[in-house]
Amino acid sequence: MPVLQEVCVCGQPRPSEGWPVDRLLNTWIAGRFHIRRRLGMGGTGLVYLAERFYPPGPVAIKVTHDRLTELVWQQRLEREASVLQRLRLAWTVSLLEYGQMADGRHFIAMECLEGRTVQELLEQRGALPVSRAVSIVAQAAEAMAAVHAQGVIHRDLKPSNLFLLAGEPYDQLKVLDFGIALDLNRWYDIGDRENLIGTPRYIAPEQIVTPDRVDGRADIFSLGIMLNELLTGQLPFPWENTMAVLIRRLREAPLPLEVAMPSAALPDRLYRTVRRMIERDVARRFRSMGEVAGALRQVLLELKHQDEVDDVGRGLRMAS
Repeated sequence: MPVLQEVCVCGQPRPSEGWPVDRLLNTWIAGRFHIRRRLGMGGTGLVYLAERFYPPGPVAIKVTHDRLTELVWQQRLEREASVLQRLRLAWTVSLLEYGQMADGRHFIAMECLEGRTVQELLEQRGALPVSRAVSIVAQAAEAMAAVHAQGVIHRDLKPSNLFLLAGEPYDQLKVLDFGIALDLNRWYDIGDRENLIGTPRYIAPEQIVTPDRVDGRADIFSLGIMLNELLTGQLPFPWENTMAVLIRRLREAPLPLEVAMPSAALPDRLYRTVRRMIERDVARRFRSMGEVAGALRQVLLELKHQDEVDDVGRGLRMAS
């Protein structure tokens, strides 16, 4: 059975080969949402394209799996609904409704996005031009600075959870999937603080060793891993299996960007920024996402200046 990221891409149907007959198709949820087709499947639920009765229009519906009736999974969907309701940021998906179906499962209705994830962009193009990679991650850092300011730590930042809207000239971004976020404003998140939660390829060392003491700097680490991947097309830690990656994360330093891109003439500030974002020692990392965003904006200015100098140099050579 295919496993797809939890993303609603209204204009791009997802393949459904291999999926069993879905009893929700062509049915109504809460008397207001007509389920049209399944778009994807994630760890906690299924995502559908639905038509809202009023006001009419397409929406994304996330429904918990049949098997996930335990309280913890219901709480995670409730957490995501609560976080989205409170955040209401330009960088997050708009929540339309949270409720319970007749069969006991819970659902959330969200705005339907058109575009693609950063993961899809990576799969299609590989390593990105430096300025575009830095710009995407700078915007993600600004988004997460606003999220952290409201007491929410994502804990699962990765390319499939960053979405680039279609038709936007500057890679306008949204952060997806707050299902395992740590919400410091909610009492029921206390139990989750003791569990290892996240995606092994992007998880911060402290999420493995001291998950009960994770703060926003864990998200900074994950974002640094992504920036490295966008620049080089590969992760700074070799992938073997989950356990091997977790052990390497604790014992080994990541491959430096200078080694992964030896022929690239990049600003020293970029090397220093990436290195500081993915420091194993949390105390040596940036203190906040706002600091990360500021550093990356400075990198973009240096890249722009470097391009301008290169253009002048090319012009002089052509004139001579």
